[in-house]
This record gives sequence, structure tokens and C-alpha cells, in this order.
Amino acid sequence: MQIVETLAPVFLVIALGWWLRRRLWLSDAFISEANRLVYWLGLPALLFISLATAPHQEAPAGPLIVMILGATAGTIGLALLAGRYLGIGRASLGTFVQAAYRGNLAYVALPILVLLPAAHGPLYTAALLAMAPIMAFYNAAAVILLLSSHAPSGEGMAGRVVREILRNPLIWSSALGAVYGWREWPLPAWLDHSVSMVGKMSLPLALICIGGTLAATRLTGNRRRIVAASVGKLVVLPLCGWLLARLFGLSPAETQVGLVMLATPTAAASYTMATQLGGDGELAAGSVVMSTLLSLAALAAVVAWG
Repeated sequence: MQIVETLAPVFLVIALGWWLRRRLWLSDAFISEANRLVYWLGLPALLFISLATAPHQEAPAGPLIVMILGATAGTIGLALLAGRYLGIGRASLGTFVQAAYRGNLAYVALPILVLLPAAHGPLYTAALLAMAPIMAFYNAAAVILLLSSHAPSGEGMAGRVVREILRNPLIWSSALGAVYGWREWPLPAWLDHSVSMVGKMSLPLALICIGGTLAATRLTGNRRRIVAASVGKLVVLPLCGWLLARLFGLSPAETQVGLVMLATPTAAASYTMATQLGGDGELAAGSVVMSTLLSLAALAAVVAWG
């Protein structure tokens, strides 16, 4: 029953977005504009207000950060080895590795954590606090991997890494909210209510956009590589996280929250970044679609385990 109560709302809203796009009630232009609204305004507002008004003293994010970043680094290494074993050329290798580690934290993990019984109070705040450094690492690793695929000299890589981190609104809104909450600065009631209203629109709209994007995205490219990247994302990455959680003695609740964040599908941003930095667009798009379809089983296993 817990699986249904936690995951059904999230995946039903994604299915609604898919149905609306298939019925042509949503246009590509609307999905693009809504995605921009969620990314630049809705989710930053939600992250800021959640962190600015939460008691940080009771929310140690360190164990989650160590678990997730450690699992991500391990999966990157394994994906590089798997890519060479599968004969993936250098031009596509960075895209393959990115698809195997870069999860959809803001659009998928957040809605699930809101509904997950284990992720309440300080642990939810800890998950939010962990997102900024994790997203920064995701962006930095993606830039390095994608540029290394066709520019092994690394020319201009440091600048690109810094720019990708600084231009991510989810990172700086999380950092700003964390500082605001840590300093315990009071928010005027009118500002608190206004930002909260904007933030509350972000999760359902983000899920509808995911569904609409899936309906408009074709599953093309090498299926073997797409499946391998999805297995890396939904099986290998959570397994690495579970092993690290056992090694570092994380509580069952901390472990479950971390596994939810690790078992999310490949982020849609991986396609955007792959196309911008000369990666394999078909492999990236196919991995987003395939991992989203398969993530229901992975997330159900994590929720049931808890």
C-alpha cells in the first residue's frame, strides 16, 4: 500500500502529461515554456523557501552527500569500463556515462520525497541541503566527460565547468536558502506566502512536463547502449549507494531517502547538455525515455524495502 500511496501520484501525473500531449492538448511550445518556468522560477522558489524555513541544526546532510557522491563516482568508473566493453566510441562515451549516473533529482526525487513517510522533518531538509553539492557535481562531471569525448586536451574545460555550475538556478537557490535558514533570518509573512505559492506549482507542473516530453520524444539510437545506460542508472548506482550506506552506518530512513535520489530516471538535462557539448543526442534522449519507463520498478523496490 505504501508503494501505491508514494509512487502512484507521481507517475499518474506524469501519465497525465503524456496523455495531454498525445491528445494535442499540450503543444511543444507550451511544454518548453512550462519547463523554463519550473526550472528558473518554480523549483528555485520551492528549494529556497523549504530550506529558509527549516531547522538546519537537526538536519545533517553529510551522510547523504557522502553516500550519493560516492555511489556516483563509483558508477562513473564502472560505466567507463562498460562503455569500452560495449565498443562505444569516444564521441558517445561521455553521453553514455552521463546517462548512467545523472538522476532527475528536482523533477522526480522531490515529489516522491514529499510523499515518502521516511522523509519527514529533518531528513527531508537534509535531502534538500544535499541537492546543491550533488547537482554541482553532476554538472561538473558531465562537462568533463562530454568535452573529453572530443576534446581530450581539456582546453577551456575549467571555464565551462564553472559556468555550468553558476548558471544552474537550483544550485544557487539551494545555497541561498541554506544560508538563510542557517542564519535563522526571519522572512516577512507576505514574502513567505508568495514564494511558497510559486514553489507549490512547480512539482505538478514539472511532472506534467516530463510526461509531455516523453510523448514527444522518440526512442531512437542503439538499443543495447540505451538499455545498458538505464541498467547502470537504476540498478548499479542504487546498489553502490546501498553498499556505501551499509559501510558508513546510515540509518534505514537515511538509506531509503538516498536510494530514492539514486534510483530516479536519467535527467532530461542530460539530453540538453549532450547536444550542447557535442555528445550523442540519440543515446541521451533514448536513455531518458527508457530509464523513465523502467524507474517505476526501481523506485517501487526502494519504497517497498523501507
